[in-house]
Amino acid sequence: MAGKDYYQVLGVDRKASADEIKKAFRRLARQYHPDMKPDDAVAEQKFKEVNEAYEVLGDAGKRREYDTYGEAFHHAGGGAGAGPRYGARGGVDFEDLFRGRGAAGGFGGRAGGDDFSHLFSDLFGGGFQTTAGPHRGRDIEYDVDIPFLDAVHGTEMRLQVDGRKIDVRIPAGTTPGTRLRLAGKGQPSPGGGPAGDLILRVGVQPHDTFSVKGHDLYCRVPVPVTVAMLGGQVDVPTLDGKVKLTIPPGTQPGQKFRLRGKGMKIPKTGKFGAEIVEVDIVVPRDLSPAARELVEQLAAYGM
Repeated sequence: MAGKDYYQVLGVDRKASADEIKKAFRRLARQYHPDMKPDDAVAEQKFKEVNEAYEVLGDAGKRREYDTYGEAFHHAGGGAGAGPRYGARGGVDFEDLFRGRGAAGGFGGRAGGDDFSHLFSDLFGGGFQTTAGPHRGRDIEYDVDIPFLDAVHGTEMRLQVDGRKIDVRIPAGTTPGTRLRLAGKGQPSPGGGPAGDLILRVGVQPHDTFSVKGHDLYCRVPVPVTVAMLGGQVDVPTLDGKVKLTIPPGTQPGQKFRLRGKGMKIPKTGKFGAEIVEVDIVVPRDLSPAARELVEQLAAYGM
């Protein structure tokens, strides 16, 4: 990697502190690690570059030499040497990379900052395995479309995933685009480690009356022009049946009214969204002679 800008690889300023460099390394190592992006050659190469850059910039002495010699750093004898060693599956040998670092490197014993296990427990949520141990199975993403009322009330279903039958519970209030994670229902680990997760991407089939945005429901309700002008009540469909909605005099086409608590259930809160009712004013197509005369009288008043 000689000639590359290590600061640019880690995405930090040349004046970045040691803590900023460490944070940048952690973020990129998690992003490109082979366990996170298996069978991705581009990510694997980026992962190697990130580790090589950190091996230099994470060591105060090597960083000073790199800042002094620039692109000639490797030829000056202060480079990353052979770089970190990689296992057979392409994973970096972190124990080799961080072994023996003291306070200057930031990865020695507790006195120097984080030890090896603590760093990668933080980095991978406690589930990180080094190349010496079994790897976690891969996650599986699976698309499923459910009827609108199943999304509203919740449902249970059996899926066929990779030849396996998996029972799934869809909670009430599931909205379009919801991702449900079923721990341990993904691919088994080839080395005897924990299985991956099954991630359901839930789509909701359209409904004749309601549309969904977040946990709010939207519907259009026809309102006679006379009710819009004079005021009155109309029936509005809800998930619990019809309710009466008071229409104030002078209601305009497209005007919206909010029915609180008449939307979808918001999981884990016990609360509900709202129902947004949009007025669709209905103008009669055929008028009787008497009705036409009344309308003409209104027109004479500029209405």
